[in-house]
Amino acid sequence: ENASVPGGLIYSVEEMFNDPQYEARGMLESVSVPSLQRSIKVPALCPRLHVGGGKTEWAGPELGEHTNAVLSGLLGLSQKRIEELADAGAIGRSGH
Repeated sequence: ENASVPGGLIYSVEEMFNDPQYEARGMLESVSVPSLQRSIKVPALCPRLHVGGGKTEWAGPELGEHTNAVLSGLLGLSQKRIEELADAGAIGRSGH
């Protein structure tokens, strides 16, 4: 303060979610997670704009949702090889 340098606290994630001011300012959003059959709170997009502000539309991909596409499409593995990896427990199976 003496040097007139703006600054503020840096919160941990837990502190941020427990601060009522974050909630009051709309800095937390709820997004649906179908596999959990509920919504979860996530940090809102920053900066908060009066016009054209963004919103979190989804929580992100489910665990393993893109594994098959990455292994086959990007890495060129055959479906047989992907099944072998799943059988060995190296990767999860789609939908699990």
